[in-house]
Amino acid sequence: MDSLKVPGMSVAVINKGKVVFTKGLGWADIELKDPVTNTTLFEAASLSKPAFAFFVVTLARKGVIDLDKPLFEYLPATNIADERYKKITARMVLAHTTGLPNWSEGAP
Repeated sequence: MDSLKVPGMSVAVINKGKVVFTKGLGWADIELKDPVTNTTLFEAASLSKPAFAFFVVTLARKGVIDLDKPLFEYLPATNIADERYKKITARMVLAHTTGLPNWSEGAP
């Protein structure tokens, strides 16, 4: 936590499908000095990526989307100036090989 400057975190140990240990460490709010507890909520962030990938692959198996068809053919982007985006496919997005930055300035 110190080296990465993480103010707070929660640890849980799950054994055979049951939570056997939990502990909150650090601060949920540094300014207010609120400690992390077993009930502190954290953002899920990238934890939704596997679920999204599952749904995309399910759509591909049903023939709704082609993993190798450029995505701009489904929905053109209005905030990407580089025309190379027109070569990006769903397969590339799922494999994190688009070459795009992690976040886009001004994107909705």
